[in-house]
Amino acid sequence: MRFAARLLTPTIIGLQLLSVPPATAAGPYTDQLANCLISSVTEDDTTALVQWMFASLSLHPAVAEMVQITDQDRAQLNATAASVFQTLLVESCSSQAREAIRNEGLSSLETSFGLFGGTIGGEIASNARVLQGLSEIENYLDIDPIVEALMEE
Repeated sequence: MRFAARLLTPTIIGLQLLSVPPATAAGPYTDQLANCLISSVTEDDTTALVQWMFASLSLHPAVAEMVQITDQDRAQLNATAASVFQTLLVESCSSQAREAIRNEGLSSLETSFGLFGGTIGGEIASNARVLQGLSEIENYLDIDPIVEALMEE
């Protein structure tokens, strides 16, 4: 039981912290757009979006003092991410985006990009070094009371 808890701890924490909640009722056109976004992004695009997400998350007051990203670097990250999004919507997935909006409304863009963002967040959370860092909480976690509480009837 302890082994299973150790295996799941970084995965659960990472996915909860870095994922976008799944869409509740995506229609077929929204799904097609999300699939196009996910399949069209390159490794370089993913890297750029991970960096942009990190830089954006670093603005939160709880962590802002822990991270040093210059305004110039932040502007470059924003420009690169904007270029990725523009390429996806104007070139790679324009027909899917048009059909999703026509058939399911503007909310289809939000839902599709939410699913896409969850994939990018999953990329962060599934990185071996990130998982190792997340698992370091086990050095401070007393698993026995947790297991007992969860197994109590």
